[in-house]
Amino acid sequence: SLRGHTSDLTGLNIDFSELAGQVVRTGLDGDDRWGEESTVPEDVYGLITVTITKEITELLMRLRIGAPVKLSVIRLSLAFAMMVMNLGLQLGICAYTRAYICNASVRLVQYNFRHFRSHVFDASGSPDLAKWQAYELKEE
Repeated sequence: SLRGHTSDLTGLNIDFSELAGQVVRTGLDGDDRWGEESTVPEDVYGLITVTITKEITELLMRLRIGAPVKLSVIRLSLAFAMMVMNLGLQLGICAYTRAYICNASVRLVQYNFRHFRSHVFDASGSPDLAKWQAYELKEE
């Protein structure tokens, strides 16, 4: 479990002694802030959500007391950049899948059906049993 304060690292006096339920966080301005902690998904979006929430809170606290904000802005920008890059990669994978897997399969099914219709049905659109018996792609 996390114990102690992070004032050495961030300049904020945050107590992590109780990880479940209500926790108190004291800012540099001396104000106590109470809140409830909740579980976060263990994926990139969970990480980014925690980072953005923490950095926005720290940024606002630093702005309120006039402390330097450059590092908070950099970390917040990096979190947003990671989120945009992750979303871009996911959209790229979706586009690739559609172009090279889904569309190719649809074209193959359309080709097979067109071949089937032209070789098994007569000119009036009725199925011909003799043509079906002789149809070479019956197994597909």
